Amino acid sequence: LDVFARASVLENLNRQREEGQLCDLSIQVQGQVFRAHRCVLAASSPYFHDQVSVELISHRFHTLHTSKARVHGVTGGG
Repeated sequence: LDVFARASVLENLNRQREEGQLCDLSIQVQGQVFRAHRCVLAASSPYFHDQVSVELISHRFHTLHTSKARVHGVTGGG
């Protein structure tokens, strides 16, 4: 993909997240809930990759509770 196509994909994924479309995971950090795409989290962070992988294997809840996450540029969509 060229630079413009990659930017378009990321913009569309973010728009979908903001609108709650196709989100398959919620992350709760210090009481605030963020909706997310599991595959985007896994691709963006080794920490979340490990957490999401464990969740898929154990079939745990769809909300990941963590105090280790630092969320930048994301607003809650609980």
